[in-house]
Amino acid sequence: MPIGLKTGGSAPLRAGFDGLPADTRGALWLVVSAVIFTAMTLMIKLLRGYPPPVQALYSQTAGLILFLPLILRSRGTVLRLSGVWMQLGRSLSAALGVTLSYYAIQRLPLADANAISFTRGLWIGPLAALVLRDRVSRATWLALAIGFGGVLLIARPSTATPIGWAHIAAIASAFLLALSVTGIKLLTRRNSVATIMVWSSILGVLLLLPFALDGWRWPTGLDFGLLALLGTLSVGTTATYIHGMSLGDAAKLASVDYVRLPMAIAVGYLAFGDVPGLWTMIGSAVIVTTAIWAAIGAYRAPPLEPVTA
Repeated sequence: MPIGLKTGGSAPLRAGFDGLPADTRGALWLVVSAVIFTAMTLMIKLLRGYPPPVQALYSQTAGLILFLPLILRSRGTVLRLSGVWMQLGRSLSAALGVTLSYYAIQRLPLADANAISFTRGLWIGPLAALVLRDRVSRATWLALAIGFGGVLLIARPSTATPIGWAHIAAIASAFLLALSVTGIKLLTRRNSVATIMVWSSILGVLLLLPFALDGWRWPTGLDFGLLALLGTLSVGTTATYIHGMSLGDAAKLASVDYVRLPMAIAVGYLAFGDVPGLWTMIGSAVIVTTAIWAAIGAYRAPPLEPVTA
């Protein structure tokens, strides 16, 4: 369970879940993360009057506040970190990636922003092979390629949404977050999910503060509550994502994240009246199919030995 949370389910149910293959358990946690992430994107849209760095800073601050009881309860032991420079690099890429992601979500339809963000999966595969020494099967590469083809069906440029800074920000965010995900896989070899999350919040606040000072504004009472909710959702989606990715193969699980797209389409329609077209529906079908294929595929290549200094 992520960051030490306990479930109220029955022991047989928990035992059954623990008995599932690691990739399957990781995929289920990523689905939970996708649900929370979709709610978070709705908050970002509703709070678009605040610049992206300000939103990201409030989000990180709220997360840090939520972690204070954990820090006190552990008497500071949760702060013991192995791989300081790796955590710093991962936090920097995550902070910049999240800020650019908020910018894209504010300015693009939710379906478009989510679709472009899935290019992250294309970066995770090569990075997993290069850094983590994971052996990536042909079936996994094919699933990622087909899934990205579905993304292109949805995110193709049009007169309504021409290529602009928001699209470039979404692509850059995907690369930076892929870098962050790769760092997660390395850090979880020597650190708990709780330690990674706490330090991510601390470093995130410190790294975002200089950017947030430009365009700073104090929130109203209602906005403060929404920003606090945004921070809570951010912690939830990150914790479940880290936990899911730590359980299985990074390259294979990357495809499962595509389930965010139909969720974004539904929220975009219900909240903002965005009606998906035929190509959006076809692309969603392609993406969901490859996500399921990657999640339940029986083949898993044996991992290579990690690189040692």
